[in-house]
Amino acid sequence: MFNLNKYVRTATAIFLFSVALFSFNNCGQHSADESSSSVITNDVGSKFSGTLSSNINYVTVLGTVWGYALDPANPSSSIKVIFYIDGPVGTGQLAGEIQANKVSPGPTSGHFFSYQIPARFLDGKAHQIFAYGYEAKASLQVKPGAVNFLGYTPKAEAIFNVQIKSFVQSRCVSCHNWDYLGLYSGPLLNPTPANGGTSTNNVFIRKMAGLTGHAGGVFCPGGVTDTLCAEIQKWYNAEFN
Repeated sequence: MFNLNKYVRTATAIFLFSVALFSFNNCGQHSADESSSSVITNDVGSKFSGTLSSNINYVTVLGTVWGYALDPANPSSSIKVIFYIDGPVGTGQLAGEIQANKVSPGPTSGHFFSYQIPARFLDGKAHQIFAYGYEAKASLQVKPGAVNFLGYTPKAEAIFNVQIKSFVQSRCVSCHNWDYLGLYSGPLLNPTPANGGTSTNNVFIRKMAGLTGHAGGVFCPGGVTDTLCAEIQKWYNAEFN
């Protein structure tokens, strides 16, 4: 005789087991995806030819490293770039890695990289950066080899916002598209403190005081101690002293 209660209990058990199995597998897959997303891999994989075409084009004062790296035998795939600071692999400090897969004009488009040096190395002191393509070994060092850099970490945006921002937005917008970082890494850091820059001889304050060419006018007619320029000095000193 057909036992309806037994059938219902059996079907329910199978359903609950299936749900549990699916949930377990789905959870496991989700965890694997999350962990793998943080790992930078070489798309070229085992096909890597052992030959590297590469170059570090420049390092900005804010610590951005721009360049390219690729395996010329596998131009449709990308490779990772590994960075060391103040010494090559084996002696330097591992700083990080990034995939060289950015698109930009030129024959190496699709193989550029833009890497941000960690803030602990952007301390206004001289450092060197070493980069390696595909894996960190001497034969795969990114050209031109050791690159000197000296970077800075912005830290006084609050002072800029209170004292300088409104002036820049109202008086400089017709000629310059300056925001905090643009003004900081441009005229305020020209010259850099390491190259003799001070609160009274940077390009920004000199322009405002009419001590160098500035078609936009003179805003500190009393010199570098005038009201606006005094605020620029406060901002400068908060950033670099």
